[in-house]
Amino acid sequence: MNTKTRIDLAKSLAPKLSLTYQESERFIKEFLGELRENLTSGNKIKLKGFGTFYPVQKPQRLARDPNTGEMIQKQAYITVRFRPSSKLKKLKEEQ
Repeated sequence: MNTKTRIDLAKSLAPKLSLTYQESERFIKEFLGELRENLTSGNKIKLKGFGTFYPVQKPQRLARDPNTGEMIQKQAYITVRFRPSSKLKKLKEEQ
């Protein structure tokens, strides 16, 4: 399995969309910015045929510091989860 970066995606999208590399990179940056903005606002994002991104609130809790073994208070935070669509799951199973 290979890792693709935003730059790799921009390079592969540019010819497919008849854009320059700079235009495709700008599109990807703007798209990811919109995702980030909506998720931090608490909105769920559904991309038909791909999946759903949704924010999850994690409560404040006690955690153990792995370096010292000391119990510390971990602050509440928001994380993002992804649930793949059934189409994406089927594609992965076929590979």
